[in-house]
Amino acid sequence: MDSALTEISVVSDLSRKQVQGLTTDFIKLSKQTGMAIDDIAQASVIFFQQGLGKDEVLEMTEVTAQFAKVAGTSVEDAADKLTAAVNGYQIGVQGAMDVADKFNAVAAKSAASINELSTAFEKGASMANQAGISMDNYLGYLATMVEVTREAPENIGTSMKTIMARFQQIKEGGTTEDGDTDVNAVETALKSVGVALRDSNNQLRDLEDVLAELGPKWQSLDRNTQAYLGTVIAGTRQQSRFISLMQNWDRALELSAISQDSAGMQTLMHAKAMDSLDAA
Repeated sequence: MDSALTEISVVSDLSRKQVQGLTTDFIKLSKQTGMAIDDIAQASVIFFQQGLGKDEVLEMTEVTAQFAKVAGTSVEDAADKLTAAVNGYQIGVQGAMDVADKFNAVAAKSAASINELSTAFEKGASMANQAGISMDNYLGYLATMVEVTREAPENIGTSMKTIMARFQQIKEGGTTEDGDTDVNAVETALKSVGVALRDSNNQLRDLEDVLAELGPKWQSLDRNTQAYLGTVIAGTRQQSRFISLMQNWDRALELSAISQDSAGMQTLMHAKAMDSLDAA
């Protein structure tokens, strides 16, 4: 505890006396969240290191501690995962509870646990945001892939990073017989099934819009076309994971909708977690 308080005094602009006063706040959060006081203190160090003010740190620490209690993970691990999501989607401290709600809601309605979802999510949160995939849809995609493949979440997160990178790759395109220029091989493959990668202004479309067109068409494509698209879009190593998402597109949309309608879920799940011998 003293070590954590010392770290806070070093990385923040608080005096030692002000830092000592945080002990009361940490005790209060410990009682409210069911997590050990020293875990609370250590988590706050992470947020002070990010340059947050005292009130923001306490808010993030409370959300993180609740998240850790429900997920059954350490506060430090929960802090890292929530930070990756919040920073990746640039939603600020105020959005931390929304993120936690979404993870809890999707985990409760799928075969993917909170730990699996958050581990996969942190791998490519910033890239997903840049590619134009909403947090709800990104969670829906990840949960579906974890649910269907039952592979390690690290592999699923890496797979999505690869897929997004291939969609976003821009290079000097070759000109077709019709005079069209493709920015990458993915665009060529998508054109073969009537899906555009770029908009009328010649800019890359949001990836979720591209997938929203491809997903409903997938079941009508023959096996060879599906294999061709999977290989070009995801690469040989990630092909099976991308195809698992496309083949279960309706499930991905269902889980995305659950994420959208998730307000208050962490509070509900945390209340259940607190009604246990461990929390007591």
